[in-house]
Amino acid sequence: MARLALTLLALAWPVSASTQGFPGEAPVPPSFPTAVYLFAIGGWTGDRAVRTYDVGQPNPNDPACDAVQCQTVLGAGSAPGAGARLQLPLSRRAGVRAGLSIAGPKPQVQTLDGNLVRLDRARVAQMRGELLLLFRMKRRVPVFFGLGGAFTRYQPGLAPDQDNSTDVGGVVAVGYDARLKPPLGVRIEWTAYLMVPSSTGWPAEYEPKSFAFDHQLSVGLAYYMQRAGR
Repeated sequence: MARLALTLLALAWPVSASTQGFPGEAPVPPSFPTAVYLFAIGGWTGDRAVRTYDVGQPNPNDPACDAVQCQTVLGAGSAPGAGARLQLPLSRRAGVRAGLSIAGPKPQVQTLDGNLVRLDRARVAQMRGELLLLFRMKRRVPVFFGLGGAFTRYQPGLAPDQDNSTDVGGVVAVGYDARLKPPLGVRIEWTAYLMVPSSTGWPAEYEPKSFAFDHQLSVGLAYYMQRAGR
């Protein structure tokens, strides 16, 4: 985290020059000023693996079985969470943001056709970190977009007897900023994650999927440490 913080500060350093006007003019404030966000999330987790079992001897009373084998899909149920984000300006219309959130979803098992759904065993700890480049089409428009990368760590893993696992992937975001009484604001954001599930540590009957699609809706309170260009 210390290395990440130093990287963000190095990226943000040139903004002081880029936001200056002509001599004698006031500096132009960035549209992504330095800010700290505390936010609540509602998250939805995509399928992570397919379990194939009882091959050749399917249980006729198991709704997950056909005439040859039994298969279920492993994912996680929706869960609320919370987190914090740090935002720094890069230019008049761009910024960079690092964030960390925590949630506690339950593993979810369903048949391939999705008819049978079961929340399995206890909740797992889900920690997600992200680094995004933020930008606006126009500096004074409250709507913004984001692109970047993320990791998601499960402690323990979603499968029974699975050790801790870490997924990595890409992120896209779209959000809306609203100003309250300075120096406070509110941010509403929808964030989508295209993740690559961990390929190691799965029990023998489980095959991880190539990709998993996660998404979340977050509402956060912002504390601005410099004036914004709005």
